[in-house]
Amino acid sequence: MIPKPHEVDVPPEVIQAAIRGKLTFFIGNGLSRLYGYPSWGGLADLMLTELAKEREISFNDLELLKKLPVKTKISIADSYFKKNWKLGEKKKTNLTYEAILKRSENKKKLKEDQIFLLLAKCKVKFITTNYDDLLDKQLNIEHGNDFDKQEIGLAKKEKSESTENVTKDKFEIISDPKKLKFISPAKETVLLHLHGSLGSEEDQLIASTSDYLELYTNSEFKEKFVEFLKDQTLIFIGYGLEELEVLEMLFRASELNTDEQKHIILLPLMSHEQYLLEHLKQYWGGLGFKLEPYNTDEKGFDSIGDLIHKWAPVIAEEAKPPLPTKNNDGLDNIITKFEGASL
Repeated sequence: MIPKPHEVDVPPEVIQAAIRGKLTFFIGNGLSRLYGYPSWGGLADLMLTELAKEREISFNDLELLKKLPVKTKISIADSYFKKNWKLGEKKKTNLTYEAILKRSENKKKLKEDQIFLLLAKCKVKFITTNYDDLLDKQLNIEHGNDFDKQEIGLAKKEKSESTENVTKDKFEIISDPKKLKFISPAKETVLLHLHGSLGSEEDQLIASTSDYLELYTNSEFKEKFVEFLKDQTLIFIGYGLEELEVLEMLFRASELNTDEQKHIILLPLMSHEQYLLEHLKQYWGGLGFKLEPYNTDEKGFDSIGDLIHKWAPVIAEEAKPPLPTKNNDGLDNIITKFEGASL
């Protein structure tokens, strides 16, 4: 029997990781979908539809392309969107990721049920594969960030040279995964947009199959990513069965320890899918992941909201606060300068 979201208790190992300051939330598309954002398949179809409206492809091509696998569709659409982005001021404004995503946003629901605010109150590291800035905004508000998101994300060249002006008690939002090399692994107040975000240049987003291969086979990135995740317990939130393939790539890139099941996937399942559960537990258990299933019969992907309402206050209460700024600035500066010199 798959438990309902409000029946899933926070595992003791998660509480212990929070107490030790070694907990990382890995945020997937399922959370953004709560507020109107499309699934990856939905995003691909919206992009292709916009390409047809803008006469970049024919409507006949549109119908044929929609039948292709999601990765293929989004790779094709992405090539058009990035080509358009590079036109600068001459680009078609409708053919941007921001235009597609912001058009889908349910602003009314964002005000009514602020799941991302609950998460922002948890004193943990964050990694997300989402492009949107829903979590960014709440972290900025909760932690008093008073400078522009792009500056925090080191998106500007002058900020990529050093991180010495960013204090420990404020969240550093990394919009470009290539900038991870400038961040000390010891830094706790971090949100990493693993595949890029709307806070960076759109032609740098990780979207196509070739983008994924380039990122996850990059030895420098893999080395920094392994350091970033060292000793962390990861909680994957907002990932469904159709997105587990992404987690497999992450697993290979991060070289996570498989000796014990210390990483947890909050897995949405309907009642008829419970027969898959034991097979999935066996597979993911061998990769070092523990599955925590929750039932989605009543609310669909909205069910994750009930689970977060139960988990977030518990973790926020137990989580270790970030280390004081004064004791770590010198070390951060040394690491930053050393890594900058090694490029």
